[in-house]
Amino acid sequence: MIGYSIVQEIPAVRSGLALIERECERQSGEVVGLLVGTCHQPALLYAFPPGPNAETSRLRCSSDPDFDQLLLKTVQLRHGNKVHVLGYWHKHPGRFTTPSLGDLRQAVQMVKKEGWDLSVGPLLVVIVTRDERTAKPAWKASAFKLRKDLTGFDPVFLLWLDENHEKIIRCLESEKVDMRIPPIGLNPTALPSQFREPVHYLETLGFQIRILSGKNRKQFALYVAQGHAAFAFIFSLEKGGPKEFLVDLGGGEHTLCCTGVQRQPGESIADLIIKFSRARRGSPILSATGYLS
Repeated sequence: MIGYSIVQEIPAVRSGLALIERECERQSGEVVGLLVGTCHQPALLYAFPPGPNAETSRLRCSSDPDFDQLLLKTVQLRHGNKVHVLGYWHKHPGRFTTPSLGDLRQAVQMVKKEGWDLSVGPLLVVIVTRDERTAKPAWKASAFKLRKDLTGFDPVFLLWLDENHEKIIRCLESEKVDMRIPPIGLNPTALPSQFREPVHYLETLGFQIRILSGKNRKQFALYVAQGHAAFAFIFSLEKGGPKEFLVDLGGGEHTLCCTGVQRQPGESIADLIIKFSRARRGSPILSATGYLS
């Protein structure tokens, strides 16, 4: 990679790095997840875990598009359509800390075939590696952005900050609302039966409710917010699909914690969300590091 430009500094929420490290530790093979944040003044606010139907192996990996879209819709709803996909993070084997030719081909395809507009915001790639030769191996996240001439990547410096840092807040405040994202409505009669009871009950308790569906309507998310607490309860209608899980969006403004859940006999979705809402702060369940474990 010859001819680097001046290294750009991009604020990034520290909890995103923690999630990436957890997922790399959990997965033995290569793994990939989305990066989400602001474009006008670039800031990385979220790193997504790989979805339950993502492919992970020692030779290749792929994302779970339905899961990614559901989770993206929930964080866009959380921030009033002020956040966007910035790129992806990707685990590399060994000490290969720079994007591969395959990474470049994928990034160029995102621009040429998927309509990525580099004049609006950067396309970031974060490569995660660990040097096993050291006494205490640690994960290293190396960030790059695609050049506008599509010839390669230039490095960027991710400044890892707490979610309430003024730089993070300033980037989000300066971001314009994306009017291209359609508003999310609520039509209880069109909902799967699993959602009709919790929607009515949670609304009577003063929770804000929205229903989001995957592209093929086989995965659904129930977005629930009240004050600073916000959750997305996601489940699949497919037989043998992923078990139910809860995404906690409200530990802070930009915290993302995915937790596999198992409802007790007779426990409704509403009961589960109310329990998590009450116990969110300091709960050993919600501070769990496992994802669909």
